[in-house]
Amino acid sequence: MALQFPLLLTQFFDQLTISESTFDLTESLETNETGDGEYFTGDYGPRLWDGALTIRAETPDQADRLVARAELLRSAGATFFVSRKHRIGPIADRNGTALGTATPVISALATNNQEIDVSGLPPLYALREGDMLSFTYLSNPTRYALHRVISDKTANATGNLYNLQLSPLIRPGAAINTGVTLIRPFCKA
Repeated sequence: MALQFPLLLTQFFDQLTISESTFDLTESLETNETGDGEYFTGDYGPRLWDGALTIRAETPDQADRLVARAELLRSAGATFFVSRKHRIGPIADRNGTALGTATPVISALATNNQEIDVSGLPPLYALREGDMLSFTYLSNPTRYALHRVISDKTANATGNLYNLQLSPLIRPGAAINTGVTLIRPFCKA
């Protein structure tokens, strides 16, 4: 049976032995200068994640398998999911054990497109600046949002976390009651 895109983490990314990686949020800025030397900047598009991987194969057989999969991914419309391999969970829950079987969801979206409320967390569950989370939005096709937490927040005793600031901006189409992935958050590449 032919592989379907996007390839799941287990179908490609998890098979990679990564020796170096970068995961960066690009700028989409335009800069202008007036005759008086004053600078103006403005966003001209959404900020997108950019990354690079240096991989190595343990054996020639593994190298051939990875090359075959990489060649498939160089086709038009070929996509795969990617995550940060060096971090499984949030800073305060590195292995995801504190999250357990909790199923966090977006419970509110701020009008500034920078903040969300999350419910369904364990009591006093903490997210720290630098943590990442993901969720889906829209459909046909489904879009995959990956965001970095900007400030430390802790859920209250009932598992609700309020005003969690994220970067990049939350795109139109995000919806309340959408599941939030905190363990191995991912995006489509």
